Amino acid sequence: MSSMFTGPPIYLSILVKDYQISVTDLQRCYDESITNSKVFHLAGDGGPSRFYSHQGKLFHIGLLYGSPNYPFESFAVISASNNAPANINITNSYDGSITYASIPAATTQQVALNANLLNNAIGVSNKSVIIASDHGIVVEVYQMHPLSSDGYLAISEESMGPHYVIATYTPAIASQFLIIAFSDQTDVIITFPHDTVYQGQIYSRNQVLTITIPPNH
Repeated sequence: MSSMFTGPPIYLSILVKDYQISVTDLQRCYDESITNSKVFHLAGDGGPSRFYSHQGKLFHIGLLYGSPNYPFESFAVISASNNAPANINITNSYDGSITYASIPAATTQQVALNANLLNNAIGVSNKSVIIASDHGIVVEVYQMHPLSSDGYLAISEESMGPHYVIATYTPAIASQFLIIAFSDQTDVIITFPHDTVYQGQIYSRNQVLTITIPPNH
């Protein structure tokens, strides 16, 4: 599933209900060693520290739509671990197509992502990609066009959590964010810091937006 929002600069909180992993009062997140262990550390206030890996076998990723006046080049960079090669299935949730790849151990492969996966509408859509592997991999996602380029390190299913804080900066146009869920019928609760419009309705600081992710999204 993916769901896109747009609005003014925001600093907001998102809570995903009924998820297995719980990290409360998140204080910091830092990378221990991207090159070797690919582990990062999450520390909660009053709770135990937890270690998660950037490596995983299942990833669900999405692409945001930027300027309509320029062509996009979108791709994933997939790295196999030092210990084993990776046989990978890449499923386009939008059109159902599947791409297969085999990556030797300790190597990296770039995989192009179809332009029809760009989320260019506000609301729920099924424009997302599922990457599954038989061994641990690391997935980076990049979007490039003449005005700007951006990228992110994807989080595997094993390391996803229920609570996120999003900060945005909007110098000229509306900001946006994308939510990806692994499980069908996932309830997502969103609290905005000030008035934000979604699907024609204004949500103030005291109003909570709840959306449910339908199957196959």
